[in-house]
Amino acid sequence: MKKSIHSGWLSAAFATVLCLLTPLAAMANNDATAASAPETVEYYRHLVFRESPLEDIRGIYPLTAAERHKTLHFKFVRDGQGRLTEVSQNLGEQPVDSHGSWQGFFWFSPVLKISYAPNKETRTFYNKTGEQVAAHGKVYRAEFSLDAAGKRQSLQFFDQNNQPVNSEWGIASYQWQHVKPGTVIEQRFNLAGEPVTMRPNLLFQQIRMEFGHDDLLDFVYNIDADGQLVNNATGAAVDRIVYDLNGNFVRWLVFDKDLKPVNGNDPKVAIGEHLYDAVGNKIGLRGFSTDGSDKAMQDSPALSTNHYDQYGNIEFVREFDHLQQLTAEIRFSYSSDGQRREWIRFYDGKGSLSGRNGNGPAAVQFVYDTQGRRTGQTLFDANMQQIKAPAAP
Repeated sequence: MKKSIHSGWLSAAFATVLCLLTPLAAMANNDATAASAPETVEYYRHLVFRESPLEDIRGIYPLTAAERHKTLHFKFVRDGQGRLTEVSQNLGEQPVDSHGSWQGFFWFSPVLKISYAPNKETRTFYNKTGEQVAAHGKVYRAEFSLDAAGKRQSLQFFDQNNQPVNSEWGIASYQWQHVKPGTVIEQRFNLAGEPVTMRPNLLFQQIRMEFGHDDLLDFVYNIDADGQLVNNATGAAVDRIVYDLNGNFVRWLVFDKDLKPVNGNDPKVAIGEHLYDAVGNKIGLRGFSTDGSDKAMQDSPALSTNHYDQYGNIEFVREFDHLQQLTAEIRFSYSSDGQRREWIRFYDGKGSLSGRNGNGPAAVQFVYDTQGRRTGQTLFDANMQQIKAPAAP
């Protein structure tokens, strides 16, 4: 029997619909499988250094579930698709304020939560009692736009009223252009749409970031509109970042546009070094000049060293001059369980209480409410007499 033209058309249309529906059904099945898959949890002592919010949050120095009860650590929670949904800094089971090693420029609150929607990644910030808070200034929510492959294309900050807001560094948004694998151009803008530097004390404007085979950031280039290297006001055009085999950020090197070493960028050294102990706690910071000689960092001692308690909290910081003579010491005291920082005391090189930088308080006592939230602080002079906080400039 001869088929009608309508019958053939209907068969073709039906086949087309099936072809369209099949990948959608597969995607739905994948999403359902991911949704039903259990969460996974990982524990790390420290975070990998990040110079840009574009970079993934990564942990180093992994811990077992038993080990993490004894020290400060980061808890990573991933969904069934392996996507990061929460990161928190904890001591035992309790989120805590940061009392340990410096964890880079983009750790702002005890708990960070991450949610996903089509072409969007949203991050929100929480204090240690689980209340959503503003961080990094008045940033209540950070929203990334993603391309079809899930790569971050832009980031915008919002305040508690869902209005665009500048961060503490005066940045309202980031824009990224993925030039080729491992190379990304970044620009930042304030609310007025004006270009903004990476940080108030890192005066690179438009930058080209180059990542190594391990996806760690190796080079940051300050470039003009044509992509050519250009010196900033400090004479710097390139930052080279170096890591050790554990993933610690151990060294940075600064060059001008002709790739010659320069004492540029804050803190005005050609080479800076971070020193670490066996478990990744940062125990020292020092700088070197263009000829390799020791050089004190701007507004910093020639050498500073950190010491830690049994929980990984910083216990004291010592500062030395270029002759390795002790010039100052900062001591920190904590609650018996290590959860709360209770005091900071400042001493001179002879061990006497002394106002920080000559005119600051000699001791600070922190005040907490019944839920463990920090509500204030009390200042004392070198005689442990209570003083008022200095007026804001």
